[in-house]
Amino acid sequence: MANEGNPRRVRRIALRVAVPILLGAAVFGLASALMPGSDRILGQLLVVLGITAVGVVAALLSSRTREALRRSISSTSLLGAVIGMGAISVLVVLLSLGFYIALLRETAAQYAVQFALWTAAGLGGVVALVVAYRRQRVHEDGLFVERFGAAAKQLGDSDPAVRISGVYAMAGVADEGTPAQMQQCIDVLCGYLRLPYDPDHGSSGLAEKKQADKVGWESTYTVRANDRQVRQTIQAIIAQHLMVNATPNWVGCNLDFRGAVLEEVDFSSTHFTGMTRFNRASFIGTTLFAKSICAGDTQFDGAHFIGPTAFVGTDFSGRTTFDGARFDGDIEFITAQFLGTTTFHDTHFSGHTWFDRARFSGRTWFERARFSISGKISFDSPTAWNPGPVFDWDDESGKPANVKSDKWPPTVVPPNSGG
Repeated sequence: MANEGNPRRVRRIALRVAVPILLGAAVFGLASALMPGSDRILGQLLVVLGITAVGVVAALLSSRTREALRRSISSTSLLGAVIGMGAISVLVVLLSLGFYIALLRETAAQYAVQFALWTAAGLGGVVALVVAYRRQRVHEDGLFVERFGAAAKQLGDSDPAVRISGVYAMAGVADEGTPAQMQQCIDVLCGYLRLPYDPDHGSSGLAEKKQADKVGWESTYTVRANDRQVRQTIQAIIAQHLMVNATPNWVGCNLDFRGAVLEEVDFSSTHFTGMTRFNRASFIGTTLFAKSICAGDTQFDGAHFIGPTAFVGTDFSGRTTFDGARFDGDIEFITAQFLGTTTFHDTHFSGHTWFDRARFSGRTWFERARFSISGKISFDSPTAWNPGPVFDWDDESGKPANVKSDKWPPTVVPPNSGG
């Protein structure tokens, strides 16, 4: 696969160089045909300066800009490409015609045939470029299928070291693909985390597991030896790509972790702006979503958090649901911002729970939420309480005794007030 990189790069460079040269040559010839005498020299000089300017701009384009343009073009249909290039051709023809009218000193009739021939040649060049572009895309799609298949095969290997290599290979394929191809690779990585997994033997060399049912029948299950390292590698790579300063990043892509077993999760400072589903996922160990942003549709319905969990400073500006979730451990929502719609219907908080200095300025519901009888529940010093969260109680008299605050509703302490 490494040998495929140079031909692809050469073709891309050649295409970038060929486009301005062909268009410049067409305009050059058109100016030469239309402008008589000394005006022809002026026209040729202007065309040369134009070609030079195009070359300078192309040379100054950063790699990030070229990659963004390539992704934009890659997602364009053949019809869109033809329309776009046709529009450029029409613009060139109109500009040339205006230039012709302004500078031509002889009758237009004698140059009409030459004008038509050059216009036809320019349009023919556009069609040729479209065909070349489509051939390149077909070739690149074939390379994607090949690389994608190789990475998927590595992920299915019995050797954990090979599987880890497959994780990085799949992430590399995602980074170089179109948006649709990127989503396809991400789906594979998330799908791996959704596969059956026994955390009790995550780091062991166990190859099979036997289990007896109620009737006494014994079943044998094949398990992946030493799979914990592979899964944590996937978690780390996804987290790194969900930061806006990552290049490229996967912000805005959909993530499906439904039913996954996730250990020692650290999604701090990540951005969830697409459809993100943690429904029925099990979070084992310390779970961190500190300073993350949930701006899309983020679902934790039925999730089970086993261990300390921190959503400190998290921005819930989209729609986030924790309906039926269970927190078996201390949970911190300190300084979290509930700006969108957040629901905790039927959520079970079994440990100490802190919502101190949180901002409630969206719609937040705690209907039928169950708080620990012995744990501390604190909503002290919110920075905003408008509209306030909806609970099963309305005032101080109905509030559980272990839900602490100076009074109910709590006293709002605006940010930077020193309170």
